[in-house]
Amino acid sequence: MRPYLVTAPEARRLPRLALVGLLLLYIAPGFIGRDPWRSADAIGFGIAHAMFSGGSAQWFLLEVAGSATAQAAPLAYWIAAATARALHAISLGAIDAAAGIRCAAAAWLAGALLLLRAATRVLAMRPEAQPLDPFGAGAGPSAYGQSIADAAFLLALASFGLIARVHETTADAAMLPVSAGFAYGLVRACTDPRRGACLTGVAIAAAALVHSPGAGLSFCGAFLLAVLKVRALRLNLWTLLPLALTVALALTLPWPTALALDASAPAQAQLQGWLNGLVPIGTPAEPGGAAAAPRAGITAQLAWLARTLPWFFWPAWPLALRTLWNARERWGDPAVGIPLAMLVGLSLGLGLGLTPGRTTEASLIPLTVPLIILAALGLPTLARSLTRLLDWFSVATFSVFVLGIWGWWLAGLSGWPPKPAAQSVRFAAGFPGFGPASTDDSAGFLPIFGLALAAGILVSGGWLALVRWRLGRHPSVVWRPVVLAGAGMTLAWVLLMTLWMPIFNWRNTYRDVSAQLARALPVETQTPDGACIAESGLDLAQRASFAWFSGLRFRPREGSDCAWLLVAGRRGQTQEEPGQAWVLQWEGGRRSDRNERLRLYHQQP
Repeated sequence: MRPYLVTAPEARRLPRLALVGLLLLYIAPGFIGRDPWRSADAIGFGIAHAMFSGGSAQWFLLEVAGSATAQAAPLAYWIAAATARALHAISLGAIDAAAGIRCAAAAWLAGALLLLRAATRVLAMRPEAQPLDPFGAGAGPSAYGQSIADAAFLLALASFGLIARVHETTADAAMLPVSAGFAYGLVRACTDPRRGACLTGVAIAAAALVHSPGAGLSFCGAFLLAVLKVRALRLNLWTLLPLALTVALALTLPWPTALALDASAPAQAQLQGWLNGLVPIGTPAEPGGAAAAPRAGITAQLAWLARTLPWFFWPAWPLALRTLWNARERWGDPAVGIPLAMLVGLSLGLGLGLTPGRTTEASLIPLTVPLIILAALGLPTLARSLTRLLDWFSVATFSVFVLGIWGWWLAGLSGWPPKPAAQSVRFAAGFPGFGPASTDDSAGFLPIFGLALAAGILVSGGWLALVRWRLGRHPSVVWRPVVLAGAGMTLAWVLLMTLWMPIFNWRNTYRDVSAQLARALPVETQTPDGACIAESGLDLAQRASFAWFSGLRFRPREGSDCAWLLVAGRRGQTQEEPGQAWVLQWEGGRRSDRNERLRLYHQQP
């Protein structure tokens, strides 16, 4: 790596008010003002809601509205349900289960960003990561570490692939704090082997209990690589290995051991479903055995990776590759060796997931942590020409985002220009009051549009002020090359989640469909004791949504003698009619999905 110097003015910290503001602006939109969304978000909510409203059986054997979810792992949902129960009790019922579960998801997202920042700060403060300073004119280790940590925080905000995925109430989103905690544990192990080993063991166990035993094995592989290749860790090999693996096993084994000791069929199915996740990082199916992700051949999976990786890890991956190349003779140092070991170990797990065709975008989330750390550590050596290129790319990209978000929203409201207006109205799927030709009663939605308009103007003004500040003549700082990317992504996300949130919620929720179905049913079927509704074809997202919005529970059609039957399917699919004795009482579906078909039948005596 070529010599470089970072002076004290260049190592200034990101203002604390700006850091806290960006953290809140990044996390809150996407969690506030929405229902559980189809489909992974609703399934994750359904598992946590079953724990929230059920007893010990639901915490031991995972389910969604009475349907077993054998392929899910419990830890993320334990945390979400426990948080929701605590907030519900503290608020005397004002905070319901949905809001409490989203609060838990927001909390672990905040924890992930702060753990990532802390791991990067400790790495950057190490002697081998410090810039050359023969004359004593450079910044001190603490100031330098804080500045690099702020750059990592901004890079995490700027990551294209994270922002939508981590705003879901799913176990996949919880893998981000697991990965960040694992990195922090490895970093601490360099100076405090016992504490670092315990933290690393906790992260390995969390990976196994949040996602699958295969994910835990991937983190074990990354841990072994780091211990064997990083000099500061290798010196404490016989302290780190036994302690970390003991902690990991001690925390992981109680739940599957309890399942193994229970001879009942549900417990054995739960255990087998969890063990089926031995493929390290790839997702075997939607949680709980919902419709499995389509399994593609290895060629198709590699083609998918080639299309997905460049945008998913942008802007961290080119900066991380540059850091690895410049520090190619120092891969044994913790600053480079620890994130590199994580990257290699977790990538091997991802590669094993390619074989059965199980890799999804969610499986890429843990890899963002080592890439962001490597990218941040290499920022001080970035040439001014590359810094200007990043600036102009960010200005152009997020300005286009902002204009596009505003343009399609205003076109949908005004009807001009005609083509974008037609696209926006079609996307809104009949949202009341949206569109110049809307015949729905929009009076109740005018305050929503007014608040969205005011928030959008504030956010857009903030983006213009940030661009003006960045393009002005200010002293250079380490995190300056990525401030436009991080803040730009955050402000674009806020704008999207204010102007379009009511429409996104309208498209993805089952609130109205649940209300229509409940009105078509007699009152006695909507009580826990009197419910007798059979179903055919319902998936877990629909079950979770109907249970939350209308309190409806369903029984499998096979073997039931219920007088009511709900059949779910897709238009164009050949479906067997229930029989001449069954009379169609209601038919519906979400407006945003014209192919979804829900039919309610009543059996005549």
